[in-house]
Amino acid sequence: MTTAITGKTILITGASSGIGRELAIRLARAGNYIIALGRNTDRLQRLQQVDPARLTPLVIDLGAEDAAETLKQALRSMTDQLDIVLLSAGCCEYVDDSHWDPALFRRVMNGNFFTAVNTISACLPLLKAASGRSQIVGLSSLSTSVGFPRAEAYGSSKAALHYLLDSLRVDASQWGIDVTVVSPGFIRTPMTAGNDFPMPFMMESQQAAEKIIQGISQRKRHIAFPFRLWFPLWLAAKLPLIWYRWLGPKLTRVNDI
Repeated sequence: MTTAITGKTILITGASSGIGRELAIRLARAGNYIIALGRNTDRLQRLQQVDPARLTPLVIDLGAEDAAETLKQALRSMTDQLDIVLLSAGCCEYVDDSHWDPALFRRVMNGNFFTAVNTISACLPLLKAASGRSQIVGLSSLSTSVGFPRAEAYGSSKAALHYLLDSLRVDASQWGIDVTVVSPGFIRTPMTAGNDFPMPFMMESQQAAEKIIQGISQRKRHIAFPFRLWFPLWLAAKLPLIWYRWLGPKLTRVNDI
C-alpha cells in the first residue's frame, strides 16, 4: 500500500500487538520514524527487528500514576517534535450478570481512557512544536453507537475517549493540531480472541490498519468501519425505541440482577 504519510515522526501506543503493531509496521515501511510504545519488552523488540532504523521501542505502563511524566522525560532524549500521535492502547473486560465489580470499571477506564489522557499530556508540547499541522488519532469503537449488553465498562470507556477527542479537537485546532477519532468494528486481534459471542463482519488487523492510514492521510475527523456494521448501528441509534425495547434485549445474557 502506498501512503501520503512519509517522513513523519509518529508515536504509537499499544504498538506491541494488534492494530497498533500493524500500524507501526506499515508506517515505518512508508518512510516514517516510529516510536513504538507498549508494556511488553519482548514483543516490542521483535517489532523493532522488522525495521531497526525506523522503529524505536519504548516500554512504559501508560496506566501508571506517573506515566505522563515518565513518558515526557523519555521523549526528551528521542525527539523535539511529533507529527502524529496514535492512541491505540486499550483493553476489554465484560460485565457478567451477577458481578458488578467497580474494580473492573476502574481497570477498563484506566486502560482505554487514562492511558490516552497520560499520552496526550506528555505529547502536547511536542505536537505543538511540529513544523506543520500535527495530528492526534484515537481508537474508539463502534460499540459507542448504542448500548450493548455486558459492555457497560468497555463501551463507557470508549465513549469517554470519543468525547475527550471531540472536545480536544475544538481547542487543538487553535494550536495547529487536527484530531481524528477511529471507530472500528470487530478486528481479529489478541484482544478479541477471548470473545465468546458472534462477531459479525470481522476484519483482519491488516485491513483495519490500511483504512486507518488512509483516513489519517485525508485528515478525517471520524473514521468508522466496516460500513456493513456501521450502518445498522447508526440506524439503531436513530431508532432507539426499536433498539432498546426489541433488538438489544434479545442480545443480553442477564437473567437476574
